[in-house]
Amino acid sequence: TATITSTTTSTPTATSTNTEVCTGTTLVSSGISGPTGVAVDGSGNVYFTDSNNNALKEWVKSSGSVTTLVSSGLYNPMGVGVDGSGNVYFADKLNNAIKEWVKSSGSVTTLVSSGLYDPIGVAVDGTGNVYFSDTNNFEIKEWVKSSGAVTALVNLASGDAPYDVAVDGSGNVYIANPQSLMIREWMKSSGAVTNLISSGLTNPTGVAVDGSGNVYIVERNQGEVQEWVKSTGSVGTLISSGLNYPFCVAVDASDDFYTADTNNNAINEFSC
Repeated sequence: TATITSTTTSTPTATSTNTEVCTGTTLVSSGISGPTGVAVDGSGNVYFTDSNNNALKEWVKSSGSVTTLVSSGLYNPMGVGVDGSGNVYFADKLNNAIKEWVKSSGSVTTLVSSGLYDPIGVAVDGTGNVYFSDTNNFEIKEWVKSSGAVTALVNLASGDAPYDVAVDGSGNVYIANPQSLMIREWMKSSGAVTNLISSGLTNPTGVAVDGSGNVYIVERNQGEVQEWVKSTGSVGTLISSGLNYPFCVAVDASDDFYTADTNNNAINEFSC
């Protein structure tokens, strides 16, 4: 388990170099209140938590309609992840649980229900292992599919509450740390933690990673989406206006990205 007690790790200086022009589409703009988590599957269907309505919903790409997957038993659901079979994993924050909506049956299974304190972020890898932020215990944890066991991967300093998480194809986990104003990476091969971005951020709450290892970041207070480019270590702003206190971000195989635009009560898609 990696224990983080300071924030002095050397990191590349963040510089804004992005020159892409991104266009946005609002996928959902009615019937939801305070969405926070968002995920996208391989077919382009978008899953999100309608947090203030205590519901998990799906925007269906083929029809543009919204379907409610779970509407009872939740209390301020937040982060979302989806696997290759269409099963949806989410943090039921104020019930202190990590749950799975099973596509084949439409039922909800509780994966983790003890030892958690306000979990927020959720991600799932290609094997079905689930990574999540145990936010107010200041830890990043993994639910191991093969055994059902929970392992602590990262212990952060007290008060350094992690929010969203993402996982890449190699099992490396990316962490949004709004209290320490950082984006971090837990490296699967070594168990070490590296600070990807440690300057220039004001409230990073959301994180996603694409197939090339580029990392997308939600700057909540600024209403921005930024990108850390793996090949250069530079940071550029993709979206700088139109969002109102967004929370999380997801990215698909075409590098289109999706935001839970919390205070606009909307789910958006952007292409660059």
